[in-house]
Amino acid sequence: MKRIVLVMLMFVVAAMNADVTSACSCSGIRQRKAFRKAEAVFIGQALSYIDNPNVKEDGYLIVRFKVEKSWKGAKNQEIIVASEFGHPELCNGFHIEEGKRYLIYAYREGKTLVARTTCDKSTPAQYAAEDVKSLNSFWYRFGARIYPF
Repeated sequence: MKRIVLVMLMFVVAAMNADVTSACSCSGIRQRKAFRKAEAVFIGQALSYIDNPNVKEDGYLIVRFKVEKSWKGAKNQEIIVASEFGHPELCNGFHIEEGKRYLIYAYREGKTLVARTTCDKSTPAQYAAEDVKSLNSFWYRFGARIYPF
């Protein structure tokens, strides 16, 4: 009887100490790696959506951004970026809304710049203070380009 109670107690203690898991399969991407791989890194306001006749095939929404500050690649005042539909319920994802500001890491896929809204460093500007602080540092950007980790 003591053994059964002891085994049950061990299971209860083990269950209480188990790590919480989630269905999200992406682990936190490092900012340096995201910066190095991105074609463009900028903070900007989503101005409007542009019709994408291939939205059913490629799954992207086309968004026009007004660039407020660019750290890499976005040299014009406006930039067009393809974005996923955005699934806020998945992996800290978000949906890009017109009029709101975002920190965008855009990657080249063929002829298109694509911003990921799940499992990536792109985020609404209100949550980007630490990333912006790093991006504003010349030495951080220099190191991110040459240091592979």
